[in-house]
Amino acid sequence: MSRLLLFRHAESSRDNPALADFDRPLAGRGVRDAALMGKLLAARRLIPDRILCSSALRTRQTLEHAIVHLPGAPEIEFLDDLYSGVGYLGVIAANGSEAGTLMVVGHNPMIQEAALLLAGGDAASSSKLAAKYPTAAVAVFDFPSSGWNAIAPGAGHLAAFLRPGDY
Repeated sequence: MSRLLLFRHAESSRDNPALADFDRPLAGRGVRDAALMGKLLAARRLIPDRILCSSALRTRQTLEHAIVHLPGAPEIEFLDDLYSGVGYLGVIAANGSEAGTLMVVGHNPMIQEAALLLAGGDAASSSKLAAKYPTAAVAVFDFPSSGWNAIAPGAGHLAAFLRPGDY
Protein backbone atom coordinates (compact mmCIF):
# COMPACT_ATOMS: atom_id res chain seq x y z
CA MET A 1 0.00 0.00 0.00
CA SER A 2 1.11 3.57 -0.71
CA ARG A 3 0.00 6.72 1.05
CA LEU A 4 -0.09 10.29 -0.29
CA LEU A 5 -0.36 13.42 1.87
CA LEU A 6 -1.49 16.51 -0.06
CA PHE A 7 -0.56 19.46 2.18
CA ARG A 8 -1.72 22.92 1.10
CA HIS A 9 0.62 25.66 2.29
CA ALA A 10 -0.39 27.56 5.41
CA GLU A 11 -1.81 31.13 5.42
CA SER A 12 0.55 33.57 3.73
CA SER A 13 1.06 37.22 4.43
CA ARG A 14 -0.06 39.92 2.03
CA ASP A 15 1.39 42.74 4.15
CA ASN A 16 3.95 43.73 1.53
CA PRO A 17 2.24 44.31 -1.84
CA ALA A 18 5.64 44.90 -3.48
CA LEU A 19 6.61 41.24 -2.99
CA ALA A 20 6.16 38.87 -5.88
CA ASP A 21 3.64 36.08 -5.21
CA PHE A 22 6.49 33.53 -5.17
CA ASP A 23 8.22 35.42 -2.35
CA ARG A 24 5.29 35.85 0.06
CA PRO A 25 6.10 34.53 3.57
CA LEU A 26 3.75 32.91 6.04
CA ALA A 27 1.51 35.06 8.22
CA GLY A 28 1.55 34.51 11.99
CA ARG A 29 -1.52 32.29 11.72
CA GLY A 30 0.22 30.31 8.99
CA VAL A 31 3.22 29.61 11.22
CA ARG A 32 0.91 28.37 14.00
CA ASP A 33 -1.20 26.24 11.64
CA ALA A 34 1.85 24.67 9.96
CA ALA A 35 3.24 23.65 13.37
CA LEU A 36 -0.18 22.35 14.45
CA MET A 37 -0.45 20.20 11.35
CA GLY A 38 3.06 18.83 11.87
CA LYS A 39 2.09 17.80 15.40
CA LEU A 40 -1.16 16.28 14.15
CA LEU A 41 0.58 14.30 11.41
CA ALA A 42 3.08 12.98 13.97
CA ALA A 43 0.31 12.04 16.43
CA ARG A 44 -1.52 10.13 13.68
CA ARG A 45 1.71 8.53 12.49
CA LEU A 46 1.36 10.04 9.04
CA ILE A 47 5.11 10.27 8.48
CA PRO A 48 6.44 10.81 4.96
CA ASP A 49 9.46 8.98 3.55
CA ARG A 50 9.79 11.57 0.81
CA ILE A 51 8.54 15.13 0.43
CA LEU A 52 7.98 17.09 -2.77
CA CYS A 53 7.66 20.78 -1.96
CA SER A 54 7.00 23.80 -4.14
CA SER A 55 10.00 26.11 -4.26
CA ALA A 56 7.86 29.15 -3.30
CA LEU A 57 8.71 30.74 0.06
CA ARG A 58 5.36 30.06 1.75
CA THR A 59 5.48 26.33 0.96
CA ARG A 60 9.09 26.03 2.13
CA GLN A 61 8.16 27.82 5.37
CA THR A 62 5.09 25.60 5.82
CA LEU A 63 7.32 22.56 5.54
CA GLU A 64 9.93 24.08 7.87
CA HIS A 65 7.38 24.67 10.66
CA ALA A 66 5.67 21.28 10.22
CA ILE A 67 8.69 19.01 9.77
CA VAL A 68 10.27 19.84 13.13
CA HIS A 69 7.42 17.85 14.71
CA LEU A 70 7.86 14.78 12.49
CA PRO A 71 10.26 11.98 13.41
CA GLY A 72 12.89 10.79 11.00
CA ALA A 73 14.60 12.54 8.13
CA PRO A 74 12.56 12.26 4.94
CA GLU A 75 14.13 12.95 1.60
CA ILE A 76 13.02 16.43 0.43
CA GLU A 77 12.95 17.79 -3.11
CA PHE A 78 11.96 21.36 -3.97
CA LEU A 79 10.25 21.65 -7.36
CA ASP A 80 9.36 24.72 -9.40
CA ASP A 81 6.71 22.61 -11.18
CA LEU A 82 4.61 22.56 -7.99
CA TYR A 83 4.40 26.35 -8.18
CA SER A 84 4.04 26.80 -11.91
CA GLY A 85 0.66 25.11 -12.27
CA VAL A 86 1.80 21.87 -13.87
CA GLY A 87 -0.60 19.01 -13.12
CA TYR A 88 0.29 17.53 -9.75
CA LEU A 89 -0.43 13.93 -10.72
CA GLY A 90 2.28 14.12 -13.38
CA VAL A 91 4.74 15.66 -10.92
CA ILE A 92 3.97 12.90 -8.40
CA ALA A 93 4.38 10.18 -11.03
CA ALA A 94 7.71 11.59 -12.17
CA ASN A 95 9.16 12.39 -8.74
CA GLY A 96 7.52 10.09 -6.17
CA SER A 97 10.40 7.64 -6.40
CA GLU A 98 10.04 4.59 -4.16
CA ALA A 99 8.38 6.36 -1.22
CA GLY A 100 5.83 4.38 0.73
CA THR A 101 4.42 7.60 2.14
CA LEU A 102 4.82 10.66 -0.05
CA MET A 103 3.97 14.23 0.99
CA VAL A 104 3.36 17.03 -1.50
CA VAL A 105 3.40 20.59 -0.16
CA GLY A 106 1.76 22.83 -2.71
CA HIS A 107 -0.77 25.44 -3.72
CA ASN A 108 -4.42 25.85 -4.57
CA PRO A 109 -6.09 25.39 -6.96
CA MET A 110 -3.69 22.62 -8.11
CA ILE A 111 -3.61 20.68 -4.84
CA GLN A 112 -7.41 20.68 -4.58
CA GLU A 113 -7.71 19.62 -8.23
CA ALA A 114 -5.31 16.71 -7.62
CA ALA A 115 -7.31 15.64 -4.55
CA LEU A 116 -10.57 15.76 -6.48
CA LEU A 117 -9.06 13.74 -9.33
CA LEU A 118 -7.77 11.10 -6.94
CA ALA A 119 -11.11 10.86 -5.11
CA GLY A 120 -12.74 10.21 -8.48
CA GLY A 121 -16.31 9.01 -8.26
CA ASP A 122 -16.46 8.85 -4.46
CA ALA A 123 -19.23 11.42 -3.94
CA ALA A 124 -18.72 11.82 -0.18
CA SER A 125 -15.00 12.42 -0.53
CA SER A 126 -15.41 14.71 -3.52
CA SER A 127 -17.98 16.90 -1.77
CA LYS A 128 -15.69 17.39 1.28
CA LEU A 129 -12.73 18.28 -0.90
CA ALA A 130 -14.71 20.49 -3.28
CA ALA A 131 -16.42 22.51 -0.54
CA LYS A 132 -13.18 24.06 0.67
CA TYR A 133 -9.52 23.08 0.83
CA PRO A 134 -8.33 25.56 3.46
CA THR A 135 -4.76 26.67 3.99
CA ALA A 136 -2.66 24.11 5.91
CA ALA A 137 -5.19 21.33 5.20
CA VAL A 138 -3.88 17.84 4.46
CA ALA A 139 -5.76 15.25 2.41
CA VAL A 140 -4.55 11.70 3.06
CA PHE A 141 -5.01 9.17 0.26
CA ASP A 142 -4.33 5.46 0.39
CA PHE A 143 -3.59 3.40 -2.72
CA PRO A 144 -3.82 -0.39 -2.92
CA SER A 145 -0.70 -0.72 -5.04
CA SER A 146 2.71 0.83 -4.92
CA GLY A 147 4.44 2.77 -7.65
CA TRP A 148 3.83 6.49 -8.05
CA ASN A 149 4.36 6.29 -11.80
CA ALA A 150 0.97 4.54 -12.01
CA ILE A 151 -1.01 7.19 -10.10
CA ALA A 152 -4.29 7.87 -11.87
CA PRO A 153 -7.62 9.67 -11.38
CA GLY A 154 -9.99 7.74 -9.14
CA ALA A 155 -7.22 5.44 -7.90
CA GLY A 156 -7.04 6.78 -4.35
CA HIS A 157 -9.16 6.33 -1.25
CA LEU A 158 -9.51 9.46 0.92
CA ALA A 159 -8.50 8.16 4.35
CA ALA A 160 -8.60 11.56 6.09
CA PHE A 161 -9.03 15.25 5.44
CA LEU A 162 -7.29 17.18 8.21
CA ARG A 163 -8.05 20.90 8.51
CA PRO A 164 -6.44 23.13 11.15
CA GLY A 165 -9.79 24.70 12.02
CA ASP A 166 -11.01 21.30 13.24
CA TYR A 167 -8.30 21.07 15.93
